[in-house]
Amino acid sequence: AKSEWLRARSAPSIGARSGLNKIGVDRENNRINGFIVAQLGAFKSQGRGEFNQQALETIVQMGNQSAAGLKSHLAHATLSGDGIGTFLGRASNYRLDNVSVTKDNVNTTLLAVRADLQLDETAMKPTPKMHSAPGKYVMDLTESDPEALGASLVLKIEEKYRQEPDGTLSKDADGETLPPLWFPTSLHGIDIVSVGDSTDAMLDATGLRDS
Repeated sequence: AKSEWLRARSAPSIGARSGLNKIGVDRENNRINGFIVAQLGAFKSQGRGEFNQQALETIVQMGNQSAAGLKSHLAHATLSGDGIGTFLGRASNYRLDNVSVTKDNVNTTLLAVRADLQLDETAMKPTPKMHSAPGKYVMDLTESDPEALGASLVLKIEEKYRQEPDGTLSKDADGETLPPLWFPTSLHGIDIVSVGDSTDAMLDATGLRDS
């Protein structure tokens, strides 16, 4: 298995879906409900990898095994910094849902994993590393410039390339080798970053219209 980061782009937050599984920014409770954790299909980076339904179901199962929820930071930790001072909160209530995306001017509905990010009380105050409150910053930016941030899984995976009956690697219509399927073996966190690879939106505004 190898460690990987997956980055996700954001989309507008418009209100909140009613009921148990809400979607949207909830400022009263300092929550971002229903953000998209992972999405069915190939990642944006050509040839890097792809999630199938089995992988998404595994993410839901692993995510819900964490009683407290998976940790979330503002940006990934680096070799020179472990993320101290950037803690946002914990993500929980993982579930499968549909998201609406537009590719090549065509609207498509895809299977995806959603979760809820509960911002910690400490994230609502300036931290030693940031002059502003990171939690408030994330909520503000989600609403003011939703393309400027997104969700990013931190996980370990096993890769599997698809093969033809003769043992050769499967290729697409252009003759390129299909990207490997990623099967998560462990989840370590879900960070908020600037650009994503595994999703098309952080909050699916289109999905709110039928609420």
